[in-house]
Amino acid sequence: AEDVRRAGAAAKAAQRDWSRVPGAEKGILLREIGKRIRARRDALAALITLETGKPLCESLDCVGSVAACFEYYGEVTTFNDGQPFGVVAAIVPFNFPLLLMARKVASAIAAGNAVVCKPPHQNPLANLHLAELYEQLPPGVVNVVTGGADTGMALVDDPDVDLIAFTGSTSTGREI
Repeated sequence: AEDVRRAGAAAKAAQRDWSRVPGAEKGILLREIGKRIRARRDALAALITLETGKPLCESLDCVGSVAACFEYYGEVTTFNDGQPFGVVAAIVPFNFPLLLMARKVASAIAAGNAVVCKPPHQNPLANLHLAELYEQLPPGVVNVVTGGADTGMALVDDPDVDLIAFTGSTSTGREI
């Protein structure tokens, strides 16, 4: 819960300035993330395969889709400064942890939001590796907390979180 509180506070502190960054500048940063993902393709794919048991060829395709997601939003935001909500909590399940997180993060930061990511507790490593590729973003724009259901609920209940982006079970969705 303390990690969630710190991550939410960091995101809130960063979001105001991030929302004022022109779309063209955000676009450059998002496309750079896509480029960095492609450069780390093999390492990310190996982690996905290790964590999920998916065939390596599927994991390689997934990493390509993750990079394309950041590149796409990099293009979209070039011509649009976005309409941010504030701080977005991104919570994803175990079956497509990297791709589902990338879709949430790329779209959120393109619109000027800051994000607190909670990867699945069963397989967080690929998302932790992906988080290293956000280093050119201002501190606090993307944050990651790990843990189980209690971490997810702490994130949902965090007063600094303005929007929940969740993919998972219906029963968990109802709790949220």
